[in-house]
Order: sequence, then structure tokens, then C-alpha cells
Amino acid sequence: MPALSVVELRRILEPSLLRPDATLVDVEAFCHRSVADRFAVCVVEPCWVRTAVGVTSGSATRVVAVAGYPFGTSEPETKVIEVDRALAAGAQEIDLVMNVGAFRSRADPTVLTEVRTAAERVHALPGRLLKVIIETGYLSPEQIERAGRLVADGGADFVKTGTGYGPRPVTVEDVRLLHGAVRGRLRIKAAGGVRSLDEVAALAKAGADRVGSSHAFSILAEAVSPAVPLSAAHHPTAQALVGHLDDVR
Repeated sequence: MPALSVVELRRILEPSLLRPDATLVDVEAFCHRSVADRFAVCVVEPCWVRTAVGVTSGSATRVVAVAGYPFGTSEPETKVIEVDRALAAGAQEIDLVMNVGAFRSRADPTVLTEVRTAAERVHALPGRLLKVIIETGYLSPEQIERAGRLVADGGADFVKTGTGYGPRPVTVEDVRLLHGAVRGRLRIKAAGGVRSLDEVAALAKAGADRVGSSHAFSILAEAVSPAVPLSAAHHPTAQALVGHLDDVR
């Protein structure tokens, strides 16, 4: 498996803290560490967007907010309000959960309208990106391909494989199916149960442009030379807080 460089990992990996019991201290520490480790983004719950924006201000780390998380079963209007409020709070990227049940019921027009509406809201602001989570663990191969095309038709920037709450982890085959289905029309984010550097490399080789993981800090540490400990780059305050965060969702 070709090795990913530290620079590539910082661009590809999306650290996420989406545990419902995460405290303010947890979120601040997570964001400080994301900045200190020079990740391109960090992913938080909607209620923590302003906190994350405050911590990451002045850095190159972008704040990602989830919407309709984790099950995607809110009314479309509710999801749009979530998107609007997250953008107003400063989120630069939105990870929106598709209504998997509606999709599996072949209510494609409903799903497509939801994606298009969210994409219009997100793209009304410069540089903002929309990812749509299709939860591949609930879908057949044919449905995975169809969902990818539907998300592309809706104008999203990425199709994302899962939330981490689905019935199974993301697989290389999920990414291959999406890569073949969307054919460059949008990018792919692999997420859900990713815990190791080898997994990240395999998903990237299959066509994933980003990989989300609550284990991003430890994965990055795998790639750093033992002679140059990753902790040496941390802000002291952040380093004092983040010791317990490697196992959060």
C-alpha cells in the first residue's frame, strides 16, 4: 500500500467530535488539537459551531457542521434551518444526512429537492461546501450507485459514505462503487469506523478525497516519525487537555 505523507493526511483526514456527551472543554480541546496538528478541517455538532469558529479563528482549519445528524429523518424544512443556522454561526462546510428511508422508498424527488435546497443555501456563501451522507451500510450496491448520482444531481460537492452510526463500517467497495457512479461529478468522503492509517490509505487509493474519523489524531501520529513526536507541535494549553480525546466518536 503506497504510504500517505503527513501533508496528505492533514489534507485528507477530517477529525470529528460528534459524541453527544462531549463537553465544552472537550470541544475546545478537540479544536485546539485540530489546529495544532494542522488539519484542514474539524467536524463538530451544530451547537458547538460558534465555539469551534472561535478556537480556529486565524488558522487554516475550517469548521464543518453536521445537519440532520445522525439519522437524517428530520423534516426537510428542519434540516434547511439547521444548515442556515450553522452557516450563520460560521461553519464553512456542512455534512447533511440524507433521509435513507425516503431514498429506499424510491422517493427520489423528495431527496433531490432536499439536497438541492441545501446546496443553494451553502453555495450562496463563497467557499462553502456541502457533503451529503448516504449511509452505505443500509444500501445495496445498486442503491449506493444510485444515491451517488442523486447527490451529484442535487449539486452537492461531496457524497459521504456514513455517519458512524450505521450498521457497518465503510468499506473500500463502497468507495469504488461511488467513484464509478459519480465519475468525477463530485468528490467522495469516506467515513464510519475508520481507525488506522492503512484503512485511510486503502480508502484514498479506492477514490476517497477525504476520510472522516474520530481517530484522526492517532492516525496522524502513526505517520509521524518517532524522532519528531507529534506532541512537540501542540499548543501547550491544547496538549494539556487532549489526552482523553483519541477514542471519541
